[in-house]
Amino acid sequence: MPDFSPVYEELKVWEFLELYAGAYGIEKNVRQTKIDAKLQRVNLTE
Repeated sequence: MPDFSPVYEELKVWEFLELYAGAYGIEKNVRQTKIDAKLQRVNLTE
């Protein structure tokens, strides 16, 4: 996540990732699994 987000400041990390996953064409049914895995990897699941 960049230091200065070019989108809304109120977005949570997972919302930011959801937005960009959609922008990059990642299928909606795969996004949540990928996002959960990335958040677990950097210990941001809580």
